[in-house]
Amino acid sequence: ISRPFISLRTGMPTVYIAQDLPSGGFVIGELSLHALQHEISAPHGQSVDYVFLMDQYGTLIAHPIHDLVLQQTNLGDLPIFRQGESGSNTLFYLYEGTLVLGSAVQVERTGWVVVDQVPFLVAFGTYLFILGLTLIILIGLWLIVAWNMSVQLRGEIVMPLEHLSQWTFALSAGDFSLSAQSVPPPGTFAELDHLIDNFRQMSSAIQERQQALEQSREELVRRNEERNAAYEQLC
Repeated sequence: ISRPFISLRTGMPTVYIAQDLPSGGFVIGELSLHALQHEISAPHGQSVDYVFLMDQYGTLIAHPIHDLVLQQTNLGDLPIFRQGESGSNTLFYLYEGTLVLGSAVQVERTGWVVVDQVPFLVAFGTYLFILGLTLIILIGLWLIVAWNMSVQLRGEIVMPLEHLSQWTFALSAGDFSLSAQSVPPPGTFAELDHLIDNFRQMSSAIQERQQALEQSREELVRRNEERNAAYEQLC
């Protein structure tokens, strides 16, 4: 099988095929490769996923853009061509400024390389869309969980601590109007429950001591009044 060439008779890519005869000599035939061009351009001409065929030197034999074949354009510098010479390979590479996914396989006996390539975004567009949608859903779920946790955190920790802080300030000022019953029990954290109980005990102890001091002061005032009255009688 000869190297493909453009036939002057048909204007199509052509090869010569030579076969030895048992009696000696050769039978030589001319084979047009136009059928390959038809098979490649018919199903893939309007598709972003297309196939093209190169000879062992990288010259196009069949391509969806037939003019490139007639001009004998050489694509031997494509990375997928060099990889395809060593067997079937799949590779990402740039083709006319676009990132594409290409797969190449070498045709036995001829050395020709068949390349099937598709833009990366087309090949993985669905997967990227599903991945992006999944990430959006996960982020949304995370935001919902974070918001729910913040609400629970405020209701079970922040608000009780704020009430305890207000209660402590009132106790330090001698104001017993705030009661421990106004502190919402968290019900989840035993430490806060224990802290609230300690505040209740402290408040009760302070109130009892305050009452004892008031009684002592009243008793002292009463005794001073009795003493003054007795002194006035003596005078």
